[in-house]
Amino acid sequence: MEKDYCVVRFGGKQFLVSEGEEVEVEGVLGKEGEEIEFKEVLLTRQGERVEVGAPLLSNIVVKGKIVRRTKGEKVRGLKYKAKTGYRRKYGFRQTLSIVRMEKILEVRKSQERVKKTSKKKVAV
Repeated sequence: MEKDYCVVRFGGKQFLVSEGEEVEVEGVLGKEGEEIEFKEVLLTRQGERVEVGAPLLSNIVVKGKIVRRTKGEKVRGLKYKAKTGYRRKYGFRQTLSIVRMEKILEVRKSQERVKKTSKKKVAV
């Protein structure tokens, strides 16, 4: 039997996650031990049931916990202009958070709001 999983979007990237799995996400999310929610769920598979959002699923939320914060590998860059002696070297390390996915929850909305379209009469 295969695990239940979800595809969540965070920070412009998509992650395939399942319960108990640890994922590296970019950016500052919070402190270690803090719980976070991923509300942008694109796809979910629970047992034999597969749901695909258009573009998002509003009834699924993935809860996670920040395990630790770290930095990624150093990326080095160089600026160079010919014949002038101009050279600049720089480096960058992305801050990362390791998040353990705790639960995939299905949220039931008690009241769904229905937009009523009002038709305006136009005098001709």
